[in-house]
Amino acid sequence: MDDDSGIKAQPFDFVAISDLEQCGENSMVDILGVCTAASAIGSINTKKGSQLDKRSIVLGDSTGKSVEVTLWGEEAQKNEEHKLVNQIVAIKSARVSYYRNRTLSTSFQSRIHINPSDNPDAQRLRHWCDSNPNFDFQSVSNNTGGTGGSGGAGGADSTQRKFFASIKQEQLGTASSSMAHSRALRKDGGAQNGDYITVRGTVVYYRHDEKKPPWYMACTNLKTDGKTKCAKKATEQPPTWFCASCNKTTHAEPRYVTQ
Repeated sequence: MDDDSGIKAQPFDFVAISDLEQCGENSMVDILGVCTAASAIGSINTKKGSQLDKRSIVLGDSTGKSVEVTLWGEEAQKNEEHKLVNQIVAIKSARVSYYRNRTLSTSFQSRIHINPSDNPDAQRLRHWCDSNPNFDFQSVSNNTGGTGGSGGAGGADSTQRKFFASIKQEQLGTASSSMAHSRALRKDGGAQNGDYITVRGTVVYYRHDEKKPPWYMACTNLKTDGKTKCAKKATEQPPTWFCASCNKTTHAEPRYVTQ
């Protein structure tokens, strides 16, 4: 993360998030947005056998659109969640991906600036955010492969943040939700999908009982999409584990249950 003193030496040619669908795959763009969400740091195993840190964030701009950005390596490590959320983020040379419609990622040549005070575009975006608190952005990145945002043709917007009370009030996760109604209008079987939203909360309780710990051993087999873990409860069958849902052996890992 660079401080804003380098902004003058680092010229930007920002692309509006709403215009990302016009950008070619693997093209490099400068992006400016307010960070509405940031994940905990994670890691992947590279083909070379090493681990690479990653962190996903969501940026929104005054076009009303938002996009998911993956930070890699050192940028993922030093740009922690509490330093990003609700801040204006400028990224130099982010790579465009067509994965899940449109997403962005950093590379070795990318540079990230937080709250660049000398940049007029950043100042205008901060003023817009202050004038439009709790704005409901429509994502151009979609977990179900469509192009719409919340309730749109592409299904639910997983980056849309909701209060717990709204989840109950809107009956999310049920056939009565507005998101489910929109999916029912689709011809591709989308009505079978769930409602996906982002919730940021605080853990207020976890079990202390050693016989019933706050986790279960979850199956790590991949689903048919080849990307998502099964995550169903696995039963120990030494020297390995067995998943009844997959009906085969698996490597198990703890999956925490919080309230």
